Amino acid sequence: MAFGKYTVAALTLLASPVMAAGTDDLKDSEILAIYAQVNSFDIETAFLAISKDCAASTTELARHLSTDHLWVRRTVLDLAVENGLTYTLPAARIEAQITHDATMARLSELECDRFDGAFLEHDVAFHEAAIDAVRTVLLPAADNPALKSHFQDILPAFEHHLAMAKAVKAGGSVSDVANGGTE
Repeated sequence: MAFGKYTVAALTLLASPVMAAGTDDLKDSEILAIYAQVNSFDIETAFLAISKDCAASTTELARHLSTDHLWVRRTVLDLAVENGLTYTLPAARIEAQITHDATMARLSELECDRFDGAFLEHDVAFHEAAIDAVRTVLLPAADNPALKSHFQDILPAFEHHLAMAKAVKAGGSVSDVANGGTE
């Protein structure tokens, strides 16, 4: 399978040395910060798709993603405050920020005839990598029971996002996928 530059960028966002190092060294404060960072990345790419306003199905997907991930980011902030946790972003995550910024720059330069495909390629890969990271790295590494519960509860919504992105990429629409988001 050939990977486009947007797929590679999406995978890189989650495969920094911190994520690859395993779960033993991650603290809840780092898990929260990584999770908030990754949610923010998806919010930003969704806002870009909304602002491009290309294909209606892509814009509809982006509206769902931005709404849901803004809710997730707020929920995680509330969880942190309620549990006395702070965000501590590991220095190695700067690579993910640089990759995200480069992806945003490349996507923003595209005209609608190429944007939708690139955005959807990125979003499918992004959600696949995010689901894998939550399951195999963040959830196992979390010590705080509320954080663990949040990850278990939110995975179906992330899987729903992936299904919606795949449906739109295949020429369908968001409504082709049964409701399973956070709305």
